[in-house]
Amino acid sequence: MRISSQLKKIPHYIRENGFANFLVYLITTTLLTSVNWLLVPFKKKTDTDPFYRVFNRFITSVNEMPQATLLEIGSRNVTGVVWRNVFRPSVAIGGRDTRSHPLPVP
Repeated sequence: MRISSQLKKIPHYIRENGFANFLVYLITTTLLTSVNWLLVPFKKKTDTDPFYRVFNRFITSVNEMPQATLLEIGSRNVTGVVWRNVFRPSVAIGGRDTRSHPLPVP
């Protein structure tokens, strides 16, 4: 996003939320951005990771299907990490998280 468009929003933000909240927002954003920059060398590169290469091909192939239904086992209901937004809205997705609903042991 362009800096000039962000700068134009500052007076509105201060009017709506107060100057103290603006300072908290500014400090928090600056700290989080700094930490993010420090973590860059440790972040996993998704373009070279074999999992992401295969998974990206899978996403593409599912989205190209006229009709698709997915069952995601270990759907991460507990952690909230979901992949639904990478698939077309018409793809029917069902999930089961074994932490919140353990599968029966034979």
